[in-house]
Amino acid sequence: MSAPPGDPRVSRTRATVLGATSKLLLEVGCERITIDEIAERSGVARSTIYRNWGDRSALLIEAVEQLAVMAEPPDTGSLRGDLEIMAERLAGQLAEGPLGQVLPSLVGAASFDAGLRGRLRALAEHRFAISRSVFERAVARGEIDDTDVGGRLERFIAPFFTRHLLHNGPVDAAFRDAQVEAALRSAICSEPTAGL
Repeated sequence: MSAPPGDPRVSRTRATVLGATSKLLLEVGCERITIDEIAERSGVARSTIYRNWGDRSALLIEAVEQLAVMAEPPDTGSLRGDLEIMAERLAGQLAEGPLGQVLPSLVGAASFDAGLRGRLRALAEHRFAISRSVFERAVARGEIDDTDVGGRLERFIAPFFTRHLLHNGPVDAAFRDAQVEAALRSAICSEPTAGL
């Protein structure tokens, strides 16, 4: 017999499993984590884990979401201000946060696991959709035109991930500032909207 919705026992069990999975992600990375290891670490039966998540990839992605909580997109009133905050947050997550630690193994594991790859893509698309609001507000303010808003966001954030995943280089203040300036150069309208 399944527990009723909102049952605190289910919430506690899920929190325990997610906590154990998050610790394993940080310790050994995605490739080496098994449901058996999660069950042993959490003290929760395999059957209960599968009943709550269905498969390993669903559990791993939910644990990653908990490790790398996404803040609300900034709204400073200017595209420059918003991009500066976004750049600082993203750089901090990659350089010092758990996302930066887990991301290389997550991307590597997703290359060989179609289920994980699909869930990672869905997570990235969800976060990307939320971040679009920074550029959409800039369009509404007349700072930029509405051409290729998604492409502009992608071109802004991609160098951060390239630097972290492929070059293992610093995502320092100079790098952040360069990305903000590049995004502004390519996005700002040559002629401001009338009336601004």
